[in-house]
Amino acid sequence: MKEIKLTFKWDGKTVNKEVSGFQGNGCLSQTQFIDAALGTVQESEMKSDFFVPNPEGLDQQNEVHV
Repeated sequence: MKEIKLTFKWDGKTVNKEVSGFQGNGCLSQTQFIDAALGTVQESEMKSDFFVPNPEGLDQQNEVHV
């Protein structure tokens, strides 16, 4: 199951984006519209599963500051 989870912090400037269920770097192209709408990505952290070739399930977490 593909899922995009956004968590907004109380400071009103920080959004955590967690993506699961995408294969390869497909999660990046599928969530570009979110990054563009929210503003400049200040920090991205890929989970170790992102770098595994042909993963069964892919999880990724990005933090976007606006």
